[in-house]
Amino acid sequence: MPIIVITGAAGLVGSMLRPRLARAGRTLRLLDVAPLTAGPGEEAIQASVTDMGAMTAACRGADAVIHLGGIAGEAPWPRIARTNIGGSHVVFEAARRAGTPRVVFASSNHAVGFTPRSAFPVPDYAFPAPDTYYGVSKVAAEGLAAMYHHRYGMDAICVRILSCFPRPATVRMLSTWLSPDDAGRLFEACLTAERPGFRVVFGVSANTRGGWVSLAEAKALGYQPQDDAEAYAAEVVAEHGEPDPATDPVLRYLGGEFTLPGADTDAERGLPVPRLFLGMPARPSQTSAGNGMCQLTVAEPTRSARKPSQVRRPTARSRARLAPARTARAALPGSHSGTIGRCVPAAWRYPRRSSAAGYTAGPAMSGTKPAGAPRASSASRAATSPASTGWNLTPAGAGTAGSRASCRATISTRSWNWVARSVVHGSPEPAITRSAASLAAK
Repeated sequence: MPIIVITGAAGLVGSMLRPRLARAGRTLRLLDVAPLTAGPGEEAIQASVTDMGAMTAACRGADAVIHLGGIAGEAPWPRIARTNIGGSHVVFEAARRAGTPRVVFASSNHAVGFTPRSAFPVPDYAFPAPDTYYGVSKVAAEGLAAMYHHRYGMDAICVRILSCFPRPATVRMLSTWLSPDDAGRLFEACLTAERPGFRVVFGVSANTRGGWVSLAEAKALGYQPQDDAEAYAAEVVAEHGEPDPATDPVLRYLGGEFTLPGADTDAERGLPVPRLFLGMPARPSQTSAGNGMCQLTVAEPTRSARKPSQVRRPTARSRARLAPARTARAALPGSHSGTIGRCVPAAWRYPRRSSAAGYTAGPAMSGTKPAGAPRASSASRAATSPASTGWNLTPAGAGTAGSRASCRATISTRSWNWVARSVVHGSPEPAITRSAASLAAK
């Protein structure tokens, strides 16, 4: 009976692959740090990819490993190095020790994210041009795959996935979408190809607006994409507008949002860590079809003691007009409300942080101060409830427009939990991660 180990099986891609890789007589051995419930033909193991003992045990008797586990986005270097790079080494070494002959690694287009539009379609095996620490980790793991193939004879396939989501949420995704069904077809081809050796392939559907990357190697493995993001084009373009590739910075490079200045994660400069999840829920199981998602723009949740070098010094006029801090509130669906973030002077925020369309789907919301609302001093902010500050989040254009430099978050309208990993800027204040129950109780 074939056994396939899937690391990161509780994540978005893993959750979509499980039913699509299920076969009679095949066992899917699921591994994740999050608890999992095994279904028919599945085994669940709660462990980390950084645990050599647990990974080696999971690989014993397995025919292949699909390595999806790790941090699914940008993060500070120590976390990326420990989990994504160190974890990938553990996976390959555990497979070698256990005698597992094949590893299929979920790489990313961000390994070559700084490939310019002029170089499209990006060829298979394109030289690395990572756009983030996250992209660097994918390059490092691809290097491990090559070494374990050439030194130990392991079959190792690196799939540079573009945008694998249930449906395209942005205009960019109309070109980069990998549908769940096509993802299943691609990984099935990687599992069943006869002695593939070492391969680097791209993972994308047969999109009408595609042509960004080569599919030659993927098709050589037996992959035949069948889905097209164009089925969602009218809806996506109506929501976000038709972009101009010549001027839209998101479309300048293959890596999209990850190539923007806001994706800089130099923690030593005291900057907030960006989280680029494109407005999708971090745990898809918390929402169901038809729930809908509500996107809000939240004021920058952290204040740095030092002005970042790339931010212009605020003028005396802007300092007088904008209070150093304000507590922002939002009217959430269902009449729930609560503290969701803090406003800081616009001149001290990061320029171009959300200047490009596509960070999130849905209507943008901006912080405004209603006429007559009191200015809250530091003492009054500490002594009064958030509601007394009088700040609200209203649709952009309904009041005084807030700064374009802001961060966005996603709320599930059913689970009423802030999806902290979908916040564009990391290290959110505790208020941002409160559940709706606590918000409604205020």
